[in-house]
Formats: sequence, C-alpha cells, structure tokens
Amino acid sequence: MYLDSDGKHIFAEDVLVGMLSNIQTIKLPTYDFHKTIFQLQEQKRFSKYLKGFKFSLGGLGPYSELLETAIFNLEASSILQAISPSFEAYYLPRDLKEKLKIRTEKIFPDPKDRKNLEEMASEFEEIITKE
Repeated sequence: MYLDSDGKHIFAEDVLVGMLSNIQTIKLPTYDFHKTIFQLQEQKRFSKYLKGFKFSLGGLGPYSELLETAIFNLEASSILQAISPSFEAYYLPRDLKEKLKIRTEKIFPDPKDRKNLEEMASEFEEIITKE
C-alpha cells in the first residue's frame, strides 16, 4: 500500500488490477508471477507502484507475502481464476476487462499513472509469457 499524490491509499490489489486491466493475454503462468513482479519492481518507473511488495530471496525464487495475499484476494473475487487442477496458470476473464479498466480509472485518475500501468502490463506480459 502507498499514498498517491492526493494522500489516497492505493492497495496492492489496486495496482495489480490496474496492471491486469491492460494485459492482452488471458492465460498467465502462475509459477513466475512473483519473479516477474520482483523484476518490474527493480525498474525505477514502476517502483512507486510496487514498492509495498517486500520480497524474500531464499527458496526457489523471489516471494512476497503481500503479493501472495493480493493474488489470493483477486482469486477470491474471481478477477484471477486458477481453473486447471494443477494451478499452473491464471485466467483473466475477457468479460471483466472493461470493468477493470473503469475501476482503474477511478483509482488512478492521473493519466500518467494509467500510462505507467499500461507500460508495466506490457513488460509484465512480455516477461511472464516468455519464461
């Protein structure tokens, strides 16, 4: 969570929704989600949005408890769906994308923020789908 320039609280789920509303693909591998967000967090232009995610680097790769909780919350609200029994991919329902965009515009009224989230989505998608 962080405060935007107006002092409004922005939550981890808001940032993920803002990014996911700009994703083109509907199938995202689950196994590299944490690693991809970690890589994006290291880029200065995205650090403002991702700074709340604290990663531990032990084990199999970067892991953030806050990110895991945010993903769980998005699953519980059916924004992300892990349909396959092996949980190897999240599905982002196409019919939700327009609703997510509207929500993103309310949470991030500044066009610069929305542009940054679009760029973050593009890089997220590029990294996670080629792994």
